[in-house]
Amino acid sequence: MWIANYDRMLTRARLASWGIPIPTHCCLCSQAPGDRDHLFLTCEYSAVIWKWLLLKLHPSGRIFNNWHELLSWLKSDSQQAPAILCCLVVHTTIYHLWKQRKKCPLQQHSHPTGIDT
Repeated sequence: MWIANYDRMLTRARLASWGIPIPTHCCLCSQAPGDRDHLFLTCEYSAVIWKWLLLKLHPSGRIFNNWHELLSWLKSDSQQAPAILCCLVVHTTIYHLWKQRKKCPLQQHSHPTGIDT
């Protein structure tokens, strides 16, 4: 989470900015550049997961559009979603989204949107 917070993840967009010849599109949705905010927050795949989690934790919550909004929510404290629970949810979700992203180069096709069961 620390590495993601400081935007030091080896995302496709970051690797391409170093001159490495790789596709820059998100491997989960193939819709937009695979930078941190897109990969973890606005990608179709990620958005489905966040929407489901936020419905469980804070029904009136909204989807995060950028990293600053995520951190603001992470620091918030409510009766329904105490700060420690928010912290656990964010850390776990970021970890699993990155784990899913790391599987992409091994696959021959992009991952379908939605949550696998």
